[in-house]
Amino acid sequence: MNQDAQFDNDGRLTSERYGDVYFSGDGVQETEHVFVAGNSLPERFAATRGTFVVGETGFGTGLNFLAAAACFVRHAGQASRLVFVTTEQHLLGNEVLAKAHAQLPGHLQARAAELRNAMAVASDSAVPTKSTSRRIAFADGRIVLQILLGDATHSLRANSFAADAWFLDGFAPDRNPAMWSFDLLREVANHTAAQGTFATYTVAGHVRRSLQDAGFAIERAAGFGKKREMLRGQRNAFDPPANALRLASSADTTPRQVHVFGAGIAGATAANAFARRGVPVTVIDPHGVASGASGIQAAIVRPRLWIAGNPAPDAEMLAQAFRFTASWLAETAPGRFRACGALLCAKDEQEMQRLQQRTANAATADLASWLTAEQASKRGGTRIPYGAAWLPTAGTCDLAGLAGDLLQHPNIELRADTPTATADLTVIATGNTLAAAASNLGTQCIRGQAIAVSWPASDTPPKTVLCTSGYLTPPSHDGLTWIGSTFDRDDAECDLRASDDHRIHAHFAALPDIATSIAHSDTVQRFAGVRNATADRLPMIGSLDHATDTTTVASLAHGSRGAVTAPWAARLLADAAFGEPLPLSTSYWQRLLPGRR
Repeated sequence: MNQDAQFDNDGRLTSERYGDVYFSGDGVQETEHVFVAGNSLPERFAATRGTFVVGETGFGTGLNFLAAAACFVRHAGQASRLVFVTTEQHLLGNEVLAKAHAQLPGHLQARAAELRNAMAVASDSAVPTKSTSRRIAFADGRIVLQILLGDATHSLRANSFAADAWFLDGFAPDRNPAMWSFDLLREVANHTAAQGTFATYTVAGHVRRSLQDAGFAIERAAGFGKKREMLRGQRNAFDPPANALRLASSADTTPRQVHVFGAGIAGATAANAFARRGVPVTVIDPHGVASGASGIQAAIVRPRLWIAGNPAPDAEMLAQAFRFTASWLAETAPGRFRACGALLCAKDEQEMQRLQQRTANAATADLASWLTAEQASKRGGTRIPYGAAWLPTAGTCDLAGLAGDLLQHPNIELRADTPTATADLTVIATGNTLAAAASNLGTQCIRGQAIAVSWPASDTPPKTVLCTSGYLTPPSHDGLTWIGSTFDRDDAECDLRASDDHRIHAHFAALPDIATSIAHSDTVQRFAGVRNATADRLPMIGSLDHATDTTTVASLAHGSRGAVTAPWAARLLADAAFGEPLPLSTSYWQRLLPGRR
């Protein structure tokens, strides 16, 4: 929380760090003149049929948000939504906010109190180490506030969205030049929708030139109070990104009916993400729920580590996906997810060194730590000769059960045939049944088989997931330990093969105690599934035909990591459909484009 905010003798909230005021007594009128009227929001809100996105640099006391929300409620139709995305490096505490908000006019007081209450709840909750934003919904979800925490330039680079209007409202350029740098204003332009606008109180020459260089056409307008002039402008024409940041503009309604093809984990998570936003969803799958690779009862949920300094986009995005999914599973499906932790076990000294390098990566310091052989053996409950990377928030998930649970939402209808009614948005999440079109999308089918064994009564079972070139789970409630898996490219058959058992056993040859127990265990069950995967190991998420159609999107090619990436993909698709920020950089979002090569 910001400790440098103080009230001066005139009752104005000031920043000692920047030597400037947050707002003065006429701050509401200035906001309405500069930002609300400067972006023509009353008229544009009235014309909005879908989602209108406002971006802001510098949340401060939340005054601009409160004024924009009040204008939206006053002018917008009931079917429209407002998404307000703002940046803030120094959040104010609730006591300071309460005193500042006491100076606001009566029509803003109720929303201001609601904002403070929501901020207090967010502060009291267990926020993960890597959490970089706060999302707060108002008016039954019609108004969404997304606060991006940290340096403004970095925050914009790390998130993808397209704003219809911008409030440029940092402290004065001579007090906080970073908020008016060309780097930041270029990011503002990159996060502006076609024909999007901006408004700001300053007319400083370098700010004006930077805005022009960033891609805005600008004009001077009458300023507020003693300020003779202000700036406003519009984004020059540009080519939109290939993978649409927003699946609907302010002129298009948000989805009122969604069709999802596929009832595996990708389809079930996508359907549930839209259903939880109040959208009726029809899920179509002639084979039933989790009939393919999603039928596995013990999928491993873990990140992939990489060595610092070595570019690894798939691992970096998988870490983002894992953080979201681990938290989402703990909240949404505690009965299907066991956060028992996982040990990535080294099989020899050479691999031990590689794993230690990966574990030392600061980018995943919140996800992994190195354990010596003694420490790892104690943690795992079995001898691990060369140590292991410890992933405390990893675990196993019953994907088949989870998919069934997610599809029980009252807004979801499950059927075997395609309905005659049309949908505003169609999600293709058909997994390996896409095989006929796989060559067009550049994917490959990969067969995997896992086995379930009953652990020998005389042996102590492991306490955590153990990963080598394969994986092994601690016994579940039914007493079975799942061990996997094979990895057979271009094999699309799902028959169960006893001949594969020895290949699965071989994954744990480097852990002698485990290998002995497996050799003396009975195979009780086998499971085989075929996944589709891409050469770069990233899923395909977004518009299938990005050039002409944003009403058909995909959540495909999750490979062996669907337990991690499918819930994340569902969140991205729902955010894009509702105009909310995608929590990854625009360049990374483009790398998820379906049909890429």
